[in-house]
Amino acid sequence: MTLLRVLLPTVAIALSACNTPESIARDHDAYCRKFGFVPGTDSYANCRMTVENHRQSRLGTAFGAPAVIPQPQQQKTTCMRLAPNQVECITQ
Repeated sequence: MTLLRVLLPTVAIALSACNTPESIARDHDAYCRKFGFVPGTDSYANCRMTVENHRQSRLGTAFGAPAVIPQPQQQKTTCMRLAPNQVECITQ
């Protein structure tokens, strides 16, 4: 049992190192798009940074339980026309 406690996290870390930067980027992209974030927006960039930060913190956790990635919160933008050529938008 002690061997399993040592071997299992070691194998998990070794296998996670097999991911290429490209495959990690594809996974992060798919994850953020799944929640409706659009590439090129601030919300999408925040999602990608959050996912990467959690991935790095999970890899840095020695022999601990996997970190849970919180679901990103999508921002809501409301726009109001003030004049024919003037629009004001608020993002919450």
